[in-house]
Amino acid sequence: MPFRRRLHRGWSPATQRGAMRATTLRTAAACFSFVLLALLSRPTAAQDLVALRRDVAAAGGRVIVGIRPGDAARGMAGPGVRALSRVQVQAIAERLTGVGLRVTRNYDLITAVAGVVSGEAVGRLLQDPNVEYVVPDRIHTLQLAGGPVAAPMPAVEQIPWGISRIKAPSAWTATAPANYGAGVKVGILDTGGDFDHEDLAYAGGFDAVLGSTAPADWDDNLPACAGHGTHVAGTVAAVRDNGLGVVGVAPGASVYAIQIFVEYPDPLTGFPQCGAFTSDIIAGVQWAAANGMQVVNMSLG
Repeated sequence: MPFRRRLHRGWSPATQRGAMRATTLRTAAACFSFVLLALLSRPTAAQDLVALRRDVAAAGGRVIVGIRPGDAARGMAGPGVRALSRVQVQAIAERLTGVGLRVTRNYDLITAVAGVVSGEAVGRLLQDPNVEYVVPDRIHTLQLAGGPVAAPMPAVEQIPWGISRIKAPSAWTATAPANYGAGVKVGILDTGGDFDHEDLAYAGGFDAVLGSTAPADWDDNLPACAGHGTHVAGTVAAVRDNGLGVVGVAPGASVYAIQIFVEYPDPLTGFPQCGAFTSDIIAGVQWAAANGMQVVNMSLG
């Protein structure tokens, strides 16, 4: 699969060096999920139940439910600080099935579960003392400006304009150019990856939707997604000195494709769109943290 011609803006050398020193992704991942859900949720007392039911219905009944102790305002005392263990959250979530919640996913990073409810069940959930919030599990559409644009694989190795623009070749002088980034694990939360691409050497991957590490599952093969994840991976770490294709910012980095996008029909046109549910984004970040990614790229807009 060729890389798309339009390059994303890359890292500056200073940003690259800072990223290489990052060793606290678990805390960062917890912060991300904590802030994301904080932005999505509103205090229960201020929620407009009619509007919430409408939004949940628009999301196909998919929700994320925050779980808290009965005597505390929040399930997360702070980023990465849980007020309840995973076992406790699971026990509460199991009890909530009695009021109409069907749990589809549990999390380690945050005290929340993803699931499916009916409109009538939303009100009952909000009345439970262990429920901190109920928010729609929204889908975030990947915006491909101008539509899919692919270019043939260059027959002779090239350094793309964007890589030169951020002066990445100057940073390569710190080590053997082909090994720049060696020892750093980079997770690409995106549309997956072309695992047998001639100019990429994936170290592994994960399909956050299916919960699978099989390459066939995280393969970047959704037509509506236009190979976006493979393109991003190429910008990060396309192989150097192999005589073909392009060169990435850090050719020696270990790249992992973390698929979070799915195809879904546009509600107005019915045409396939490429989008990621909030619940799958969190699951992808969680896998990245649990598997030692030091850098995570999320080109989700």
